[in-house]
Amino acid sequence: MSLADELLQRDSYALYGFVSALTWLIWDIMITLEDEIRYIWRSSWSTCKFCHFYARYFGLLLLISMGSPWDGWTTGFPPSTEYCRIMGIYQSAIGGVVMLGTQAILVVRVYALYGCKRPVLVLLVTAFVLQYTTGTSLMIVDLFSGRQYDRVLIYSNPDYYTCITTALSNARLAIWLPSIVFETLLFAMTAKKVHNEGVQSGYSLISLPIFTDGAWYYVITLLLSIICQIAWSLEWGNVISFVYPWNIAVLCFSGPRLNLNLRKIHGKAASIVELTTMYETELEYPSSDASRVWS
Repeated sequence: MSLADELLQRDSYALYGFVSALTWLIWDIMITLEDEIRYIWRSSWSTCKFCHFYARYFGLLLLISMGSPWDGWTTGFPPSTEYCRIMGIYQSAIGGVVMLGTQAILVVRVYALYGCKRPVLVLLVTAFVLQYTTGTSLMIVDLFSGRQYDRVLIYSNPDYYTCITTALSNARLAIWLPSIVFETLLFAMTAKKVHNEGVQSGYSLISLPIFTDGAWYYVITLLLSIICQIAWSLEWGNVISFVYPWNIAVLCFSGPRLNLNLRKIHGKAASIVELTTMYETELEYPSSDASRVWS
């Protein structure tokens, strides 16, 4: 296969990935809009509500604005090498920006699950800051120290161009690793807390959905992060072009969905304090009572 054919194939995968991820995210917003209006929009402003809108709608706008990797909205006609460089940097940075809202929601959930204890908050915030600053530093090194872009002509009559990366830094080998480690920590803390609670007194109304919802979304997020890490490290252009928009879409989906599902369980838009109070109250119920609640 010639270079032109490979790049045309890569651009096709990128376009399919972008369109499918954007369509799926908009569809999910539409099917949950009624519940979202009831439990999120009509609630008072809080940190969780801000993070919900940040991850859900600001993330959606960023996904729309990035277009297809790596040409943006000018697929086939990037105007210059400088455009390719700016678009490449912009698209790479979007993941880190969207991730802030989703990870904040995940941190709040684990914090509430552990009874809003200060040592837990210190641990979570420290881990969050470390992983985010490490990941951001690796991305900056990769984007500005080693990665280079170019606009290449695929064929003429009519002219068809595309953007490519002509060089990558070794920092790419670890860009997704900090977030993978952090997400694993959050899931491990959730699993440990729920397991201990189940052994001692049976599952409460709040802990079981935190674990079951969290397990699915953590697995999806981890899986996509791992795929992106492997594909970017091994320079699998077709894979990263298709999967990267889905990575952004899942970040826009996972945190807000977890937030919405938990609020629906209690029939109202609960704050962190209310969730913690409900959780502690449920722990006082006998396991048989908890079973009746779930049945």
